[in-house]
Parts: sequence; C-alpha cells; structure tokens
Amino acid sequence: MGEGRDEGKRRAGTHQSILMTPRQSSRDLLAHEVDRSRPRLLEMTRQLVAVASPNPPSDTFDIARRAEQLLAPVPGIEIERVAPQPRLVNIVTRS
Repeated sequence: MGEGRDEGKRRAGTHQSILMTPRQSSRDLLAHEVDRSRPRLLEMTRQLVAVASPNPPSDTFDIARRAEQLLAPVPGIEIERVAPQPRLVNIVTRS
C-alpha cells in the first residue's frame, strides 16, 4: 500500500505508532467500559436468568419487573412498559 492509504497509522523509526480515528476511539472506549463493567453485567445477567419466564404461556411479567429494578438506577434512562396482555410485558429503554 502507498502513503496515505494507511489511514490512522504512522511510522516512527522501527516503532509503529497508531493514531486513533474517532471511530476506533469510540470502540476502544466501549470495549474498556464493557471490561470494567463485566462483574456487574454478569451479576445482572445471573439475576435475570434466575427469574422464571415460562414459555408457553409467555409470562414475562416477573422478569420485566426485575429488569426494571436493575435498570432504574442508570442515570438518564427512560423505562417504558409495553404490555399487550397483563402478563406479557416488554421493556423499552431510552437514554
């Protein structure tokens, strides 16, 4: 490849340094946050998996309630319940 086609990379002597593009930087930041949050994410997953949500009859009431409880402390999050039937509940979140 010629000069200029190696976007985001620069050679300095025999050492190659990488200049991050905004997209790479966002990905790296996200990967770092996931790694940092891994214990909490695993614990949340464990708690959700422990809640019964039998199918059939597609009873998601209890797991939706637990998901709401786990998500409620997240700053700036909006949680909406969508329930086409009393025991068939979906959770929609926005931030």
